Amino acid sequence: MGYGHLRPEYALADRLAVPVHHIDRAPWASPEERGVWLLSRKAYEALSRLSLRPVAGRAAVAAWTGSPPAIEGLPERRTA
Repeated sequence: MGYGHLRPEYALADRLAVPVHHIDRAPWASPEERGVWLLSRKAYEALSRLSLRPVAGRAAVAAWTGSPPAIEGLPERRTA
């Protein structure tokens, strides 16, 4: 949920001579909406950084995706 996706957006907007609008900023978003966007962005960033930790990372990934991460080194189980 970073802003990396905006790099090509700005290049295209420049080429097409059109403005780039951010829906998480004024005038498009109300103060309440900007607060929600900010909170969700901060939560995403914290969870993303936590996912890099060895032990807590597994729990973070499980919470993030809704399923436990695959354990490296274990063979895949056959379901049929």
